[in-house]
Amino acid sequence: MIDTKHIGLRLPTVSFEVEKGRLRFFAKATGETRPEYLDESAARAAGYRSLPAPPTFLMGADLDAGTMTTLLETLNVPIGRILHGEQSFTYHAPVCAGDVLSVESKISDIYGKKSGALEFIVKDSLIKDATGETVLEARSVIVVRNPQENAARTPPLVTRSRSARRFRHSSFRPSRARRWHCSPAPRVTTTRSTLTSTLPRPLACRTCSRTACCRWPIWAAF
Repeated sequence: MIDTKHIGLRLPTVSFEVEKGRLRFFAKATGETRPEYLDESAARAAGYRSLPAPPTFLMGADLDAGTMTTLLETLNVPIGRILHGEQSFTYHAPVCAGDVLSVESKISDIYGKKSGALEFIVKDSLIKDATGETVLEARSVIVVRNPQENAARTPPLVTRSRSARRFRHSSFRPSRARRWHCSPAPRVTTTRSTLTSTLPRPLACRTCSRTACCRWPIWAAF
């Protein structure tokens, strides 16, 4: 279980420069085809200082800065147990190639669900430019899976022996001693070419002593 004392913890501030090559690579990887994200002259014609950063680029930049690694090491959470739960961005100014940004992150909340089988870490980040102006507010939710907690809540598997399974299936077969009262079933005759055969009648009903009961299962006649 993650200690909730880490709520409000501020992570070390990290600075990085937005590079043109990374922006082009990210745009191609995400299927971006607009020329302003791939060609600098087209970006300037569109009113940008240089190549603009795609909307979700700064999530990858946050990972490159090592903020996520520091977070997991601080909380002692193995990276193999985490899932990406949620990500949101609020832009206050465009981010372009050549900008030097700083990332200030803190842990806003830690809570659990399913009796501790799932834990959630909410991280808020402020990304500022070289002048100290906030250009982006980001929030990410990290899901931590706890298999040992899930195993503790799961009841043990109950297995049945072969004899118990036979008894279970045989219980669906009504006893021969049970008889239902109903009208006699007519004799059924089938004809194929010159061959005529008559199906045998079921046994007599012990309740009404009639010849047959139409609700009898077919096996009761033999």
